[in-house]
Amino acid sequence: MRPLEYLLLGDYDVIKSYSGIRGIEYENYYKTCYSTLMELHNLRKAARFMEKPKIQKQINSLKESLYPQFIIDVHGNFHPSVIHGSTIKKNERTYELLLDAFLDNIFSVEASMCAVIYRDILVFEKEGKIHQIFHFCFSCNKLSVDDLEYALTSTNYQKLVTLFLSLGHDLKWNDDGHFRVKLPSYI
Repeated sequence: MRPLEYLLLGDYDVIKSYSGIRGIEYENYYKTCYSTLMELHNLRKAARFMEKPKIQKQINSLKESLYPQFIIDVHGNFHPSVIHGSTIKKNERTYELLLDAFLDNIFSVEASMCAVIYRDILVFEKEGKIHQIFHFCFSCNKLSVDDLEYALTSTNYQKLVTLFLSLGHDLKWNDDGHFRVKLPSYI
């Protein structure tokens, strides 16, 4: 089901917005993980040959959590840096604005030319259970739904950026005219 069709016909009660892999939550998580990574590297250097693969596995897992592609995994687990933005109900004005953002020249399917990081999501829930997730990357104008990737038009993009900002998402404007995350200086 295409994104607009799901918005109109999907089986859900509420839509919740979340944001992650940015801001102070991510900076704190990064600092903690970086410290742990350094300890593991030192431990691996001093470890005996048979212990090194186990330690390397811990290092790899920690690195994956530092640079994930999605802020929620297939099991519904959120990245530690994720914060809840807002809850949208079908009868609210925000829902109408969301629909409007998806009405304009719906998205074309494209392959990404960059390493997409989906830092913002809309989670569609019914009775507290996740039924669908829309993943957004505002750095490269992409939307991912059910493992399909869509390119946002400039109109869709501007409407969605405005909407996500109103929902409390911490998007940052760069000199090149795109919204980007503000990464810690030590990354």
